[in-house]
Amino acid sequence: MTVGVGCRLSRLKDGRGLFKEFVKRISTLAGDNVPSPQAHLIPLGGAAKVPTVGKRVLLAGDSAGFAEPLFGEGIYFAILSGQIAAQVAVRICSLGQFTIEHLKPYEKQCRRKFGLDFDVAYRVARFSYLEQYDMERVARFFFAERKMQECMVGLMGGPGGIGMLK
Repeated sequence: MTVGVGCRLSRLKDGRGLFKEFVKRISTLAGDNVPSPQAHLIPLGGAAKVPTVGKRVLLAGDSAGFAEPLFGEGIYFAILSGQIAAQVAVRICSLGQFTIEHLKPYEKQCRRKFGLDFDVAYRVARFSYLEQYDMERVARFFFAERKMQECMVGLMGGPGGIGMLK
């Protein structure tokens, strides 16, 4: 089981205290030996905000900024981008061409697989918590309309989730 809390870095005052209070509220963890928390930054800027291709380099997962911007999910995108990177690496090795130009298809494939979902999720994240907005107004916006609820569920469904709502 994984237990964690998240917040904006600018608002973090006592991460360990916040974590301990959170764990105390989960009755199923009572009596369990929960390890001390470890802090990790999650790059919520969205896909392709950092160069993912360099000279003989392909970045995947968090290092490429592939953490889903709304919920911070990263494992799925780390595996998917790693698989795409491996396919591109096999192809360029078989060609013996290690130029940046031959690595560029990696960026295009990542963009095609999950770029649109990241773009939409980032816009929603900016509107809901990455910017200074009235959270009550945001909650009413997201949960007052059935279509918006369906869109949120679609975003949570991962790549392709948005397209399912058509």
